[in-house]
Amino acid sequence: MKNIKKIFDDITVNSEGQWSQICESCRDKHNLTDSDNYSIDYNSGHGICGVEGCENESDHYIDFKQ
Repeated sequence: MKNIKKIFDDITVNSEGQWSQICESCRDKHNLTDSDNYSIDYNSGHGICGVEGCENESDHYIDFKQ
């Protein structure tokens, strides 16, 4: 399994863990669904997609598991 965090240039790290935001287009492009390494909070994103090079409004949050 590739390290999915490498496609993101905006990851927030805080006491609750690591997360970012992702748009529907990037989620589909990278074929992302919940996995052992991350979970997606569907229809809850707010802000700009955190995938490198993307400037779309985000649709989802993605939480990276430790």
